[in-house]
Amino acid sequence: MSDSTGGPFLPAPISQPSPVLDPDAVRVPVSHQLPPHRDKLGRVTDHVAALSADLRVWTELQIALLQRKVEGVVGIVDRLQHLVPALQMYVPGAILVLIGLLFLLVTAALGLGALIGSPWLGFLIVTLTLLVAGGVLIWIGRRRQRETEAVVAKLKDAQKKEKSASRDEIAATERLAARQSAV
Repeated sequence: MSDSTGGPFLPAPISQPSPVLDPDAVRVPVSHQLPPHRDKLGRVTDHVAALSADLRVWTELQIALLQRKVEGVVGIVDRLQHLVPALQMYVPGAILVLIGLLFLLVTAALGLGALIGSPWLGFLIVTLTLLVAGGVLIWIGRRRQRETEAVVAKLKDAQKKEKSASRDEIAATERLAARQSAV
């Protein structure tokens, strides 16, 4: 195709979106539109200039985003720095408490063994008690996990149904809800 000058045909720039193709289209402000071109070189120059400006803005936004991320990490580190001296005491304290619990269990096993008359039977009773308690906690945790997964699955199904509903179905549902609330 060619125009009246014999050059290749270039479509005219679109100044307004077509209301037939897209009734909700937003008009592009004149300040964001490229000026009319007299020749191909002017068109390419304007496109390159617009691309360069967009790249500059994008780069500035990426730098600002990176600065915000760094500021966020620095803020977290600043908030956590005051915890370091406390953690220097908490960690050894927690280790000592765990060792103390271990010795308490050994003491209980030896005490039960002395009452029964057999130390290994005392250790067996304490071990079985710990295993049963741990098994019950794991069973309760798995049950709670399944319940949570079921709730999440129901919510995801509801979201899928909601997304797939047509505009007419949504409007009909809203009308029905309005009627029910009016009664």
